[in-house]
Amino acid sequence: MITGDSASSSIGADLQAKNSAVARQGPGALTVMTRNVYIGAGVDNIIAEPDPNKVPFLVAEAFQTFIATNFDERAEAFALEIAAYQPHLVGLQEITRIRLQSPGDRVVGGTTPAEDVFLDHMDVLMSKLAAHGLDYAVAGIVQNLDVELPMIVSLDPLAFDDVRVTDFDVLLARGDVGLSNVQEVNFAVGMPVPGRGTLGRGYVSADAKVNGRTYRVATSHFESEVQEIRMAQAQELIGDLQSSPYPVVVMGDLNTEAPQGATYGMFIEAEFIDVWDRNQLPHAGPG
Repeated sequence: MITGDSASSSIGADLQAKNSAVARQGPGALTVMTRNVYIGAGVDNIIAEPDPNKVPFLVAEAFQTFIATNFDERAEAFALEIAAYQPHLVGLQEITRIRLQSPGDRVVGGTTPAEDVFLDHMDVLMSKLAAHGLDYAVAGIVQNLDVELPMIVSLDPLAFDDVRVTDFDVLLARGDVGLSNVQEVNFAVGMPVPGRGTLGRGYVSADAKVNGRTYRVATSHFESEVQEIRMAQAQELIGDLQSSPYPVVVMGDLNTEAPQGATYGMFIEAEFIDVWDRNQLPHAGPG
C-alpha cells in the first residue's frame, strides 16, 4: 500500500526527473499521456453470449458494476494526475457514453434508439479538468462502437429497459499546443460478432506544434481478442502515418506485449522506437 505522503513523494520525484529530461531536450520537447479510461464493467461475456435470453440479465449485472466503479471519483483522480504532469497531449481510450430508454423496446424487436444520457465520460472529465483550472480541449474524437441491448429491471411485473453504449477514442490537447491536420478514422477491419454487428475500432491523429516544433501524434485502441484483426488495424495505422513529414508518436491501448507481441513487432519493424525503454522516471516500473 502507498500512503498519501509517499505517493506525493513519488509524483514529486517523477516530476523532477521529467522536468530535467525536458530541459535537456530543449524547448520543443513533447510530453504525452495515455490512459484506457475503462468503461467501468466487463462486457466480454455479453459479447460472447450466444443465448439472447440471457443477455438482459448479463447487461443488468454489468450495469450495476458500471455504477459501482464510480466514474466521478475515477475522473477526479485522473484530473489530478493530468494537473500534476500537464502533458501537451492526452490519448484516451474507452471513453464511453451510456444512454437509457425506459421502458425499452429491444426485447420485442423495436429499433427506437435510447437517447436519455445516463453518464458521459467526456462531460465528466472535462468538467473536472475545468474545475482544476486546466486548459484542455478535445483535439479529435472517433466513434468506434454504438450498440444497444435490453436490460431486465423487474421480474414481476416483467420489465426491460434498453442500454445504449457508445465508445470513443479521444485526443486532448493543452491550450498552448497548435493543432492542424486532425484525422478521425475508423479502421477498415473490425471484429464481427454474430447477431450484434461489428465491433469497430479507430484512431485519432493530429499535427501538434509545441514551441516551434511539430509532431504527428496518434492515439488508438486495437482489438484485444483476435490477433489477425489487431495486426490489420496496426498495419493500417502504420501505413497512414508513414507519409508524415514530422516525428511520429503513437500512444494508446494497443493490446500487445513487449517484446514478444506480434503487433509490437510490427511497430519495431516499421522503425518505431519503444520510448518506455528510455523512460527516465524513477518509479516507472517495467511498463
